[in-house]
Amino acid sequence: MKPKSDHVAVHNRLLAVLNDHHLEQQQHTTTREGNVLDLYCTNRPTITKSTCVLPGISDHNIIVADNDIKPQHSKKPSQEFVAGFTSSLENYTVEENWSHFKDYLNAVMNDDIPSEWTSIRTHLPWLTTELK
Repeated sequence: MKPKSDHVAVHNRLLAVLNDHHLEQQQHTTTREGNVLDLYCTNRPTITKSTCVLPGISDHNIIVADNDIKPQHSKKPSQEFVAGFTSSLENYTVEENWSHFKDYLNAVMNDDIPSEWTSIRTHLPWLTTELK
C-alpha cells in the first residue's frame, strides 16, 4: 500500500479479507504502471513453485504462476462392479437378470455420478462494492 493512498479503508478491508481467509500474496512484481494491482493469493503457499509477470494484452501485465498441484484419484476397481453384477445373475430368467442389471446400474449411478449442478458464485465476500 502506498503511504499517501486515498483509499486506505479499501486497502485495509482487502488486507482483512485476505487475513480472514488465510490467503497469502505470492507475487510482488508490478503489473501496471509501477503498481501491484493484480494479485495472486493462495492459502497453500508451499505449492507455489514460482510466479512471474508477462506483458498482457491490455495495460495490465499477466501473472503466471507455476504450482505443484497433483490430482487426487479415488477410482474404485472395476472388479467390484463385475463381481457384484455377475453374482446376482445366477439362477434367474432373462427378465429377472435384466431387472437386476437395471437396478444395480441405477444404484451405481446414484452413488457415483453427481446429480446436482453447482451454481455460479454470485456472493464473493472479498469483492465489495468499494473494491469494484
